[in-house]
Amino acid sequence: MIVPALIYLAALTQPRATGTSLAVLLPPIGARGHVGVIPHGNVNVPATMIIAASVFVGGWVGAVIANGVSGPYLRLSFGVFVVALGVYLLVGAFRRLGWV
Repeated sequence: MIVPALIYLAALTQPRATGTSLAVLLPPIGARGHVGVIPHGNVNVPATMIIAASVFVGGWVGAVIANGVSGPYLRLSFGVFVVALGVYLLVGAFRRLGWV
């Protein structure tokens, strides 16, 4: 929701909106998100380290790819991803409800 809002409401380009979205998420999620879970032992530290390293590398690779793709193609790929995710969620909901 942040990326489309930055594009349409703040008139940012697709690459700038994506980068801004990533930068905005780091402080509240990365820096302070641990306060409610670590003291209660709700963190699997080895899994956290593996996932964090993967996200770090994936973020870098994604940024390199996004910087090499023009805005309209980046917007198209993001739209296709969102539609595919929506279809996946709908099919899962229909199955759980017994409609499919």
